[in-house]
Amino acid sequence: MSASGSIVPLPGTVPAAAVRSYVFEIVPSTPLPTLDLSVSFRTRFLGPTASRWWLAFVRRTHRLQAFSYNMSFSYNMCVALTPGILLLPPTLGTWLAVFKTVLCVPPLLSMGLSLRLDLLLLLMRTYDFWFFSVVNWLACLALIAYVRDARALMMLLMGIGYEMSIVVDANMSLMRLFIVPAVLGIWFNLMVLLLVEMNLVNSSHNEQLPLATHDIELRDVITNGMSTLAVLLLRNAYRRFRAFQLADGDRSIVCCISYRCTVRFQPITDASQASVKPVRRRSSRFSLGIFAPSEASVAVPTAAEGPRVQMFHVPISETFDGRRVLSGTQDPETLWSTAQRAALVALGLTSATLSLFAYWIAMIDDSDEPAWLFVATVVGSGLFCGSFWMVSQPQLLRRLCVSFDFVFVSLQITVTFCAVCDMFWWDYRSFVVLAAWLWIHWVLTLDAVLPLTRRRMGFQRRFALPFIVAFAGAQMLFAGKCIFASSWKPQNRVVYAHEILGRHVEIRVAPFVFTRTILLIFWSLRVTWRVYIKREDELIMIKGVVAYEPVAPARRRLTVEVASPSTYQTDRNPIDKS
Repeated sequence: MSASGSIVPLPGTVPAAAVRSYVFEIVPSTPLPTLDLSVSFRTRFLGPTASRWWLAFVRRTHRLQAFSYNMSFSYNMCVALTPGILLLPPTLGTWLAVFKTVLCVPPLLSMGLSLRLDLLLLLMRTYDFWFFSVVNWLACLALIAYVRDARALMMLLMGIGYEMSIVVDANMSLMRLFIVPAVLGIWFNLMVLLLVEMNLVNSSHNEQLPLATHDIELRDVITNGMSTLAVLLLRNAYRRFRAFQLADGDRSIVCCISYRCTVRFQPITDASQASVKPVRRRSSRFSLGIFAPSEASVAVPTAAEGPRVQMFHVPISETFDGRRVLSGTQDPETLWSTAQRAALVALGLTSATLSLFAYWIAMIDDSDEPAWLFVATVVGSGLFCGSFWMVSQPQLLRRLCVSFDFVFVSLQITVTFCAVCDMFWWDYRSFVVLAAWLWIHWVLTLDAVLPLTRRRMGFQRRFALPFIVAFAGAQMLFAGKCIFASSWKPQNRVVYAHEILGRHVEIRVAPFVFTRTILLIFWSLRVTWRVYIKREDELIMIKGVVAYEPVAPARRRLTVEVASPSTYQTDRNPIDKS
């Protein structure tokens, strides 16, 4: 590259060393843990007598696999039949609910006893575990209050079943059969959501909580929670399906569904120093035998009760050229001028200030005047956010936009904000909602702006913290006004109104917006925490896929070469089969 700072040519026109100096790969940010898969709830908490009794009960089935299939079949049947029980008269539905509860206990007990404690502890350190667990049990308690009879036992066990889906990575007994329960769980979610929303559940108690602007009903809490859990099950089923598909029939390696690792950018300076080292290739499509840098992916096992299994990062097959941006190409070595940086800062501060003023006028004064302020808010926000999107790395932006975290949050925000605009009568206040949509998506897509590009712009990711904090505060203010501002009269449009089986069904916009806003507050706090703790080279929304090999015969043991003169060989002794 010339000293004059000219545009660097794309790959294929310069020597390989110069090309790779601006190419990045995604690697684990911290060492991945080792696991003792022999420790389960059965081995840790059941006494010797109870453990022997349980193993004897399992052996009576002659084959552990047949036992797992039978347990899975009975549980799946219970899940599939639950919506039908809710349609029956209470006199019959309560007896069937008790019978169904008896059928559900053995498979749930089997799944619970087989949970691996090391994996469970890893999951309990993640935000997803606590978020979905809280949503699950709130929906479960709402369903119990909704039916208020023996059918509540059925709802309680369904809540335990959803919790098993949340900690599916720790469930070793039925991990090969998870797709069918997930699909049935989605069916159960959608059917219960439909029955509750259409007011078709017999002898239901739809209590109401009056707010300043509208009433929140039990069915609003139920539908909000069940739809969120349906997304979780859909994600789990898709990830398991993709893992089976990419493994190409090789089931000796297990990809975690929920647990993900923090990843970072690492420049590839030379082909001979590339950190991806071939260890073993099982398939041309699924290179599980390729490890990220040894210092980032291999942790020295600690003393434990049983053999340790090394978790490893499943690398992606593509690298990211820092000179390619959405608008064309850039010279990574040429910094923006002082005037350009000052203009970007001025545009950002001005647009953010206008957004705050416009939001204050829209929410506190309940006015859409002056109109020019709301229009200027969108124009300024669009120019600022668009400046970052134009220098985004296109491959990385595409990968980001199909990740679960981004799709889930973006879809929630988009649908909720459209409903908020409807509450604002689609007047000029809708422009400030659009500006908020631009700002939060700017934060969510910062992963696609490579660190070298941010260095050129003189931008550090922590500068985004005030914006995401303001977004979370705006959601709290909106929720607070819905609860306390009795003088505020937003539009509460009737989306659906009909008579079904002699029962009046009415669906309105305001309850949907309120319940979704509560979810957005917690997801905003999650993104705020990620932006705060992540280093400049770490990604916020994109997480790394983690896998491990629970069983490997001696002739196929996996050896990982580390950067030091010694080597670390992963222990692959057979694990406990409870």
